[in-house]
Amino acid sequence: MKKIINKTLLAMLPFLAACQSDPDVGTPLYPVEEEDVTPKVYVYNGTIEGNEMASTLVNTPAGLVIPEDTLRFHVRMSRPASSDVKVSVALDNTAAEEYDATAELLSTDVLKLLTDEVTIPAGQIISSEEIVIAINDESAAVEALEKYAVAAVVLNASGAGVAQEYNTYIWKLYKETLNVYAELNTGAVIEGMTEIPKSDWTFSTTNTNYGNEITDGDISAWNYGMVSTPGGTMTFEFSSPRKVSAFACITPQYASYYRYGVGALKVETSDDGETWTGHGTVTLQQLTGNGVWTVAKFYEPVTAKYFRYSPQTRANGSTGYAYVGEVKIYE
Repeated sequence: MKKIINKTLLAMLPFLAACQSDPDVGTPLYPVEEEDVTPKVYVYNGTIEGNEMASTLVNTPAGLVIPEDTLRFHVRMSRPASSDVKVSVALDNTAAEEYDATAELLSTDVLKLLTDEVTIPAGQIISSEEIVIAINDESAAVEALEKYAVAAVVLNASGAGVAQEYNTYIWKLYKETLNVYAELNTGAVIEGMTEIPKSDWTFSTTNTNYGNEITDGDISAWNYGMVSTPGGTMTFEFSSPRKVSAFACITPQYASYYRYGVGALKVETSDDGETWTGHGTVTLQQLTGNGVWTVAKFYEPVTAKYFRYSPQTRANGSTGYAYVGEVKIYE
């Protein structure tokens, strides 16, 4: 009996030794990864567009018009820290390239940091100030911009970690060519310009009701035309090419009609009525009230036989019929 037991024990020794040699979880061979509880800073604007902003630079005959846009955002943190956390930003187009490989990447000096460092106070999860960034109007890169570019803002932090996501803000920059701009006139006379007599041109509309009343000289309450937005057009035709400087229209003289006057207006010219040259889209009116002429002026007078004006929106930004009390054209 003793011999049997001894033989059994001897047979089990290798197995017992192997079991004893397997380290427990948590030993150096199978370490337990410690949870990273370091506070993380991040940017999140809470909108459906995400961390994006877009601006349009306008190239005109009078020069490049750079919007006074600023990118502003608070920096947030995943949980409060026991001490102040300083966060700074840097411009990094590497992140921009990862965001959109088709983007034209510019020198980072296309933007300028007006506020490049903020503090998240101890015990708080949002910075007390905003990061503020603007377009650098002195940068040669701004002048060189043609169609599309992206600049990116990447966070750096001391006293906390940086989140792997939501650490970048993208600013899209576009440039468009525009040869028209808007002006408001409280009177029917535009200083420095002469109205072209109605006998010198013919007027036609598409998708319009009461089109003849747009040029009859009557701006009373119930005398108006309705031009669809978008889709409707107002076209002036001359017997031969004529130099034109501006187009003007007024909403009907009725209490609330100004809300439905012409808002965004697309301007085109043609020499044959078939091939059209675009001069841009300009916003004429934004709830300016009654009795105000809204004017689309060319930066430089344009000579053509046909001048076509197409409302894109109404004054309140909606689409539908835009109410037009009267139109004029100036040389």
